[in-house]
Amino acid sequence: MIADPVLYTKRGCPTFVRGDFVVSGFDVDELTDELAERPDIRLRLGLGDHDDEL
Repeated sequence: MIADPVLYTKRGCPTFVRGDFVVSGFDVDELTDELAERPDIRLRLGLGDHDDEL
């Protein structure tokens, strides 16, 4: 079982961690771009299972 996602901030730069999925220093567009490449993570976060749902 994977733990809940963790959001770290250091000097205003967020880092999103969910298992082996890590995105650091991102804005919303960058995070959604990274999530578009990981449908498994999108599903675990409840963000839909199709690209047009993200």
